[in-house]
Amino acid sequence: MKEDAMEVGSEKFKELMALWEYTSQEMGPELDYKRFDELMNFWKSMPLEMHVSWHEAFESASALPEGKRSLPGLRRLFAKARNRENIDLCNLEWKLRRGFSIFFNITNIIEEDDLEQKIPLAFGRLLGMKEPDNSIHNVWQTYFMPLATTKQMVLICGCVNDILQLMHVGRRFLGYEAVQQALADQFEGFKSCLRMNQFRAWRQELKLDFPELLAKHPTDEMRAALGKEFCDWVEVQDDWLWSEEV
Repeated sequence: MKEDAMEVGSEKFKELMALWEYTSQEMGPELDYKRFDELMNFWKSMPLEMHVSWHEAFESASALPEGKRSLPGLRRLFAKARNRENIDLCNLEWKLRRGFSIFFNITNIIEEDDLEQKIPLAFGRLLGMKEPDNSIHNVWQTYFMPLATTKQMVLICGCVNDILQLMHVGRRFLGYEAVQQALADQFEGFKSCLRMNQFRAWRQELKLDFPELLAKHPTDEMRAALGKEFCDWVEVQDDWLWSEEV
């Protein structure tokens, strides 16, 4: 299944990301992780605004009985959380960054469903907010923004709201070409929020104290299956989020 990632459409992109997550899993039984209690004490200190996948992984790990707390099992939970976070970040990059679709030789079209549901939901997940049970009109303003309870989150949610409003203007009035650079600039501002001190400090402490849980990926097998260009690009997103540089 070797395909040039630059010729892959958005639907194929999602399929490849799903396959990447699946093939990143490691199999094999092992004794319980000796530092499990220490890990859980640290894990529960993560910022509330971390991607929802980290909170769900924490809940899954907390429910593991003795005898089911192996290092491979925990690494699968970490890989899944990390990859789901990456999927949302990469999909937003795919839609919002200037010149990205040109680089991959793909027409970057933002559909109505992207604007009304998919993009707001991705922003919400990245900020640790679970999706509503049912589809909601104007979901960002009516559902997500009221969940912002701190001054910091109000500011971040306001930044996202500005992005979504600019997208509405581009789609309905001016065209995306007219607002693309402004969108890219505002999205860079949002990304800087994901690297604020509290998030960066937690990630760095996790890397330093529990390096055995964060195996480097993608593997050689994944590169062979998905294509080097695609895996290199995804890995850059992951490195950016987890690097020590601001």
